Amino acid sequence: MRQTFVKLVGNALRGAGAGGAVGMVPRNGGFLAGLPSPANLPTWLAEADIDFYAGEFGRTGFRGGLNWYRNIDRNWELLVPFAGAKITVPALYMAGDHDLVVDSS
Repeated sequence: MRQTFVKLVGNALRGAGAGGAVGMVPRNGGFLAGLPSPANLPTWLAEADIDFYAGEFGRTGFRGGLNWYRNIDRNWELLVPFAGAKITVPALYMAGDHDLVVDSS
């Protein structure tokens, strides 16, 4: 849990994850391959938070979250008809300075 929060929720360096590319998992490793568990948590995350989420995932599992990634190739195939489509309804996308999905290079 510690590795996941620190890697995905804002304290990771862009391009510094497993496999180098943001969000990509190397074929010869796992999602957290090569990432040590952080010695110290960021100021915004308490050990009680980690314990809570670990307990909830232990109780309910994480199948739904993982199934999206297991099906990622099929998701791309299903979304091909929407390639290049424009969002025509009012929408807002918010991201922070350190979010991995924002390319500020």
